[in-house]
Amino acid sequence: MKKTLVLIAAALLSANIYAHDDDLGVLMHGFKTEFRDAANASSVDEMKAAVMKFDDLVEQAKKLEYPPKKEATFQDGYQKLSVALDKVEMALDKGDLKQAKSELKNVDMVRREFHRKLR
Repeated sequence: MKKTLVLIAAALLSANIYAHDDDLGVLMHGFKTEFRDAANASSVDEMKAAVMKFDDLVEQAKKLEYPPKKEATFQDGYQKLSVALDKVEMALDKGDLKQAKSELKNVDMVRREFHRKLR
């Protein structure tokens, strides 16, 4: 009986870990989609919609639990990503699509930096 309970508990804990991986995977896929939509936008409003969705996804990702050894790196990356997205939003608020797309390059640089750090 105890053996069965231990196995069930282990399975539930494992399912939780995999659910987290799935959640992160879904969010990361959303990051990619919204980044692409922002980069391909042909108007300020279109880009603003994608950037706002991207920013919402980043906020959701900040709330996930990460392995203790990687928690600080994930949070640092999300903070830098939020700052970079804020700069894009400021350019969009000024109606400057060209500047917003230029600032979007910094978002991609943050992505590359933290993908390297989290390998």
